[in-house]
Amino acid sequence: MCLSCSKHQNFDLNSLQVTATFSSTSKASAYPAMYTKANLYTFQSTPFSTTNKTQGVVLSAGINGIMNPNKEYYLLKGSYDIYSLSQNSNRAIDVMFDGNMKCMAQNHIDYIWASAKRVYVKGPTPVQLNFKHMACCVQININPPDNYNNMVVNHIKMTLPNPQGTELDLLGGTVTTSQNLLPASTIQGSGLSRSLFLLPCSQQPRVEVSVNATINNITTNGMVYSGTIPSSLVAGNKYTVELNLKERCGVNISVGITPWNYQNETIEYSFVRQ
Repeated sequence: MCLSCSKHQNFDLNSLQVTATFSSTSKASAYPAMYTKANLYTFQSTPFSTTNKTQGVVLSAGINGIMNPNKEYYLLKGSYDIYSLSQNSNRAIDVMFDGNMKCMAQNHIDYIWASAKRVYVKGPTPVQLNFKHMACCVQININPPDNYNNMVVNHIKMTLPNPQGTELDLLGGTVTTSQNLLPASTIQGSGLSRSLFLLPCSQQPRVEVSVNATINNITTNGMVYSGTIPSSLVAGNKYTVELNLKERCGVNISVGITPWNYQNETIEYSFVRQ
């Protein structure tokens, strides 16, 4: 048998036809947004090896969750464990894993992850990847009293989870929980809402808001409201934090917690809630 024929039989027809969905509580399929990029990791199942057989392959979401590779790749026939990691955007995620396929995790990244184990690849092989969110989504809403007019938000600050010591585990599909908080930092954005992606954290974050407003026809600047969000942060949850301002710097803070399942959670930091 000629070499070219042998290569054709062993490699050329052995590829992955990947489609992607998101974990969802609804019956309808939820697909990644068009052009969402996801890194592809393909490891031999038996014996297991962390040598990535699809090194450098980045998938791009098309219609109905079809994931198109950025380049051709070839696999030997056999059983593979397949993983994918994305930051749920149109930019490929840049990560450096150690020998155990772990790396330090960061705030402000919407890590999404999926796997398919022991997929026998022979010819064009369909693979279904069901992605899940690995971090948390936090949305902060500011609700002023009825007699606050022309209110302007000067800043919203929050104590974010400390990423030091956290790990993203590609093989396990987990992000470890941060055990402490960083000093308060400003959340970028405008209007009465802010949204951000955060690492899970065992501590309850604090939040601070500074506003200007006209109260009973008198303009008051630099009113500061602060308090503790009454919840730790658990991976895979979405937290809707309501800051109900009271006149002259009192605040009531409540939080709604829901599973963060559906895919369309892309954050625009300029999001304005009227």
